[in-house]
Amino acid sequence: MVKKTGLLISLIALLMIAGTTVLYKSYQNRVHETRMKMALAAQARAALDVRKQKAVGREFEELAITSQRRADAIAIDNLRIEDRIRQLEGRPAKNRLAIVQLESKWQYDDLFKSWQDETSKQLELLEKGDPLSRQRCKGHWKHYWTP
Repeated sequence: MVKKTGLLISLIALLMIAGTTVLYKSYQNRVHETRMKMALAAQARAALDVRKQKAVGREFEELAITSQRRADAIAIDNLRIEDRIRQLEGRPAKNRLAIVQLESKWQYDDLFKSWQDETSKQLELLEKGDPLSRQRCKGHWKHYWTP
């Protein structure tokens, strides 16, 4: 009877140790999962902050472009008024080249902005890992670097 009791006690002790080990492993897994979730949440917050900063930067850039365009439009109007006054006085207009230059600057800015938008879209597709977009982008960029 004493041997059976000792065996029973040692069996119970083994089961308690095994159960404690299983509980400890389960606890470790839960702690690890929680830490991973917290790290992923921190990464997501950081990515969101970067996106917000980029969006604010784009808004300021667009605001600067808009105000520059308004200033250029006023300058073009002033040059046209000066030319009209010169024509009314019987003198030749001399601001045509400056007007064309300012207007071509607008066209250049529009072209550059559309190219910049297209490039950023392609880079976003590359970051997402879409294989078709990778091939299209490689083909698009190829002529810039090949001699």
